[in-house]
Amino acid sequence: MDLCKRRWKKIFFTAVIACLGLSLTIVQHLEAKADRYFIDYENNTGYYVDVNSIEMPSDHEVELDLYLVKLHGGFMYRYRAYFDTLEGSYQYRQARVYNYETKKLMTGTAFVQDKLSYHRSPMLEQVVDFAIDWKKSHIHKTPYGETWED
Repeated sequence: MDLCKRRWKKIFFTAVIACLGLSLTIVQHLEAKADRYFIDYENNTGYYVDVNSIEMPSDHEVELDLYLVKLHGGFMYRYRAYFDTLEGSYQYRQARVYNYETKKLMTGTAFVQDKLSYHRSPMLEQVVDFAIDWKKSHIHKTPYGETWED
């Protein structure tokens, strides 16, 4: 009888651990979901920013995930974009192409492109302005000088 109780305890303990692991995986997956905000469209291309991906390494640098959805063609391009507001430059550091209908990754690569001026593209200027405004509006300073993000 004692052996049977031990076996059931092991089975129960293993099941509890498995459930905890599964729930952690689900939570991590949900936290990793993109929260894309529509910026604007230009030439049948919609521009979106994942607000969860916005980072500001300094007061003049912005890094984010930028999504371009092509109306004709059924593709969505996801770029890891870096902007330097002092230089007025941007560069893509990673690119992924998805089939928009199936949401499946078609191709992806990590690279660093040469810096280009984003002042030639009003759409990219809107992206930078949106990201900076979003980040500033979602950070609160406490009376003790600490910074907390929502």
